[in-house]
Amino acid sequence: EQFQYVLNKNNEVFLAKINDKSIEELDLTNLYQYKLKGICRCCFEDCINLKSIIFPDSLQYIGEYAFKNCINLSNITLPKKLLSLGKYAFDNCQLLSKIVIPEQLHLLEMDSFSNGCLKELVVLSNKTIIMRGTEWGRRHLKTLILPEDMKDINELVFKGCTSLSYMKISKNIRGKFTIPTKCIVKTYEDEEHDESQPTKMIRILERIEQ
Repeated sequence: EQFQYVLNKNNEVFLAKINDKSIEELDLTNLYQYKLKGICRCCFEDCINLKSIIFPDSLQYIGEYAFKNCINLSNITLPKKLLSLGKYAFDNCQLLSKIVIPEQLHLLEMDSFSNGCLKELVVLSNKTIIMRGTEWGRRHLKTLILPEDMKDINELVFKGCTSLSYMKISKNIRGKFTIPTKCIVKTYEDEEHDESQPTKMIRILERIEQ
């Protein structure tokens, strides 16, 4: 058996542990005759050869430390139905450069991607609450795209994003953000005008020299 797993009363599979940590590519879409519901805590921890993984649409839970120290993992797409992403789930996954947060994931622990080199973050739902976190690769973040109807966000969430060069947000978002001087800021309202010109949002943006 490649995995150890548990099965709940609804015949839903939760992966508990991988037995072969030398695996490089993994497709979980047809793993069992049952639907894969979740990945348990520490399941893929220290799978240093793992480069890519394909999640099934049925996956709703990824536990704490699930992919910790998967230092070569570079290609993932979080499933659309994902409801929970544990703290430090992708800790020290230094080749992960882009993450798209699916619409049904309403709580994003920034420590989920701690000690990484995340360069692009895309959030799809205005219901997603982005928690304040530490050491999640923020100094590497270059692109930030928030949903059009997101109006509130804690101003300290992106503090320290000194490499940020492009943001796309609603012009009605509340809060005050400190961003690098060279960062280009677009709003969804700009799409109706000249996209080559960055919007003026002095009301919420404070630029700092980098």
